[in-house]
Amino acid sequence: MKPKTASHHRRWVLRVFEWALLVSVVMLLMGVLLQKVEQLQAEAERLSFEGVVNSLKAAVMLDSFVNNPTEAISEGDNPMQLMDQLPSNYLGILDASDPAVQADGQWYFDKVQRLLIYRTQKYRRANSAFGDDRSRQFYLRGLPPKKQLILEVVKNNN
Repeated sequence: MKPKTASHHRRWVLRVFEWALLVSVVMLLMGVLLQKVEQLQAEAERLSFEGVVNSLKAAVMLDSFVNNPTEAISEGDNPMQLMDQLPSNYLGILDASDPAVQADGQWYFDKVQRLLIYRTQKYRRANSAFGDDRSRQFYLRGLPPKKQLILEVVKNNN
């Protein structure tokens, strides 16, 4: 067997260095890609949330103007009952002690507090679409003049 020369050793070191550099670049690109995917997921969640809120507001407003105030739902009721098609992530009417309440990315109506609540999925990120809030809460409030209902955001400390 022929002894290995110094040039052979240099080529081997250079080849190992090239592979290490390639792996580093690929890992860096994967990290950037995963960060972008996470941002897009948070943005998709925010847009889905806003779509449901806008649909709820429209349903509440339409119900307030179309239905007789005595027949319409009243203050503190579940506004989701006005929706023709419920969101796929709506759990229903729950008690705060229900284990399903802990599920992220879900809507539910808390029958004790009489609030419609959405628990966010991407709340841990500093640049989350929802800021520092763990959940968003809504209350169906009546306005006195014509018994009109509005969907009101409740401030929470979650």
